[in-house]
Amino acid sequence: MLNLVKMDLYRFSRTKSLILMIAVCLFIAAMYPIMTKITGEAGEVSVTVSIDEEISSDDDSLISENSTSDTDDILQPSAADLFESICAGGNIMLLIVIFTTLFVCAEQKNGFIKNIAGQQRFRGSLIFSKIAVAAVFVALIFIMTLIFLIITTLIVYKGDVTLGFDTEFFKVVGVQYLLHFALSMLTILLCTLTRSSTLSMTFGALIVAGLGSLICMLPNMLINKIDGLESFDITNYAVENCIQAVTSGVDSEVLTRSVIVAAAYIVISGFAAVALMQKRDVK
Repeated sequence: MLNLVKMDLYRFSRTKSLILMIAVCLFIAAMYPIMTKITGEAGEVSVTVSIDEEISSDDDSLISENSTSDTDDILQPSAADLFESICAGGNIMLLIVIFTTLFVCAEQKNGFIKNIAGQQRFRGSLIFSKIAVAAVFVALIFIMTLIFLIITTLIVYKGDVTLGFDTEFFKVVGVQYLLHFALSMLTILLCTLTRSSTLSMTFGALIVAGLGSLICMLPNMLINKIDGLESFDITNYAVENCIQAVTSGVDSEVLTRSVIVAAAYIVISGFAAVALMQKRDVK
């Protein structure tokens, strides 16, 4: 199995889609501080003009100056805030779905998996190597995005920015990593189940878009009619909703639930994908 992991990691490092995904992530990391800066300046001008219209001429300059200063403090986020926004915004989720689908389905598309599967006593090990690649890919995307985001933020704000890397931030990033890895595991399961990159990518994109929440609406309404479960919300256990909910300042209950959800997705998706690979004929 170790040779399989090495082989897939080598293929991972050589794939063209990896370069494309990293380029897109770097573009997103560059655009977030730029757009935040533009939005902040527009908000500052709007607030200043509004105040100028309402205050008297004697106190005009003093109040405008103080209000502008306060607005700067409010509208200038830290690098940690921006990175959390990127993680919760769905952009990385979509890239993970696309790359995982392309990487896993590539073997089935070119017939390479037939040659490898015949040499393995336990065909489920083919899934373990994909899991290793998924874990590395998610970590790489997080690290590259964060580093480039810091550089871009320092350039855009000319060094006048707070990084904000406190204990709470690293907790949030750790939980976000687990959730994004769980989404990658779910995508691996979809690829193994459907054997189609088109279907897997479509289902994955719909999950990122919130299809899971729509599907859960009817079961949720039925569950809420049961005594004692009126406040239960099954959508809280959808991985895409957990990703959107995990930011700094959330309750510890949300973080704990998100870790449990991530672990459940990882374990169930992993076991299901291995079982499918082991039992089904390789085509």
